[in-house]
Formats: sequence, C-alpha cells, structure tokens
Amino acid sequence: AAKAEKAAAAAAADVSDDEIEIDEDDVPKTRSVTETVYAWEKLNDVKPLWTRSPSDIKAAEYKQFYKDALKDYSDPQKWGHFTA
Repeated sequence: AAKAEKAAAAAAADVSDDEIEIDEDDVPKTRSVTETVYAWEKLNDVKPLWTRSPSDIKAAEYKQFYKDALKDYSDPQKWGHFTA
C-alpha cells in the first residue's frame, strides 16, 4: 500500500493541473433539487370542554374557558354543561 501511495504521489507531481484533461462524458451529470419540507407543530392538544365528561372538568377550567372565549377578565356567574 505504501508503494502505491508513493507512485501516485510521484505521478501527481509530474502532471500539472493545466495538463489534465477531463472528458465531459466521464463527469456525472447532476442537478440540484429544492425540496420543501413542512414541520407541523400541534399548538393545542387539550380536548374541548364540550367533548369531555362534566365530572372530569374542574371549575377553574370552566372559568378559564369563559375568560378566553369572551375576552372577559371577570369570572362567570354560572355555567352549565350539556351534551347534544
């Protein structure tokens, strides 16, 4: 292996860059391809209140839902939970 490396180094030293000819048929033809990748992030993984059982929902969740949905800063006076 050492002899082959020395021979290759000697051959490379004898030939300058200007003297090397590259046949265009030997060069692989490539092209750049742009690929769009979408990364989706789930923002809200909490199930809606109306799809959950009333016994599983705490009073604080009802209050927070009221404030978020109606953009109100006060707590609701009452709330009811029913299914259709």
